[in-house]
Amino acid sequence: MNLQECRHVLDSIKELPDNWDSEGALAINPERVEKVWLLLTCCPTMPRPWIELTDSAIYLDWELGTSSACVLVNSKGYRMRFIRDKKLGKTVHRYSCPDEIAERLVYFYDSIREGAV
Repeated sequence: MNLQECRHVLDSIKELPDNWDSEGALAINPERVEKVWLLLTCCPTMPRPWIELTDSAIYLDWELGTSSACVLVNSKGYRMRFIRDKKLGKTVHRYSCPDEIAERLVYFYDSIREGAV
């Protein structure tokens, strides 16, 4: 998914009405969607993530070989989780602003590409 496709998906998310999941979920807060967009535009060298919704958050997931990264965007802000090796299950949790998360995501991605992680 390229950046334009991500923008299209995010615009579609903003249009979802209450009960979009048929289980009573409220419409997604447009500010939350814009937080996701801000993060994506801060790390243009990253591959585009898989975008998932729950009734309270937007998840961005990257599968990077045997590692993965996930950023959750909810009413409290951003939460980031890295799993450096899925077999070992090692994780790191951080709460940060979009610039810090973008910097860490790009570093994580570059490290994996270069075989350092």
